[in-house]
Amino acid sequence: MLAAGIDYMEIGYKNSPRLFPKKDFGPWRHCDEDDLNRVVGGHSSEKTGLKLAAMADAGKSEWKEQIVPREQSVLDMIRVAFYANQVSEAVEMIHHVHVWDTRPRPT
Repeated sequence: MLAAGIDYMEIGYKNSPRLFPKKDFGPWRHCDEDDLNRVVGGHSSEKTGLKLAAMADAGKSEWKEQIVPREQSVLDMIRVAFYANQVSEAVEMIHHVHVWDTRPRPT
């Protein structure tokens, strides 16, 4: 992927396990930290150069519970998807994700 110029790989969704049960949709429709760690545990974007991402849909995600602090996740980014009528929730989600990312920012 890096040789192809890909910096970010989206590995799954952070959607509601209640709306999208694993038995019907598989583990990546609402990837939890256990599934992420089982497959890519120990991944370091600093060492590899490849950043991992997941998508969270406004209105389909229990994001306050599913998106954990950065230090507890292998993910580097959450992509928030929303429709125009969901802007308010999307802004809340983005703020939540931003607050949880406590890594130093470039100056």
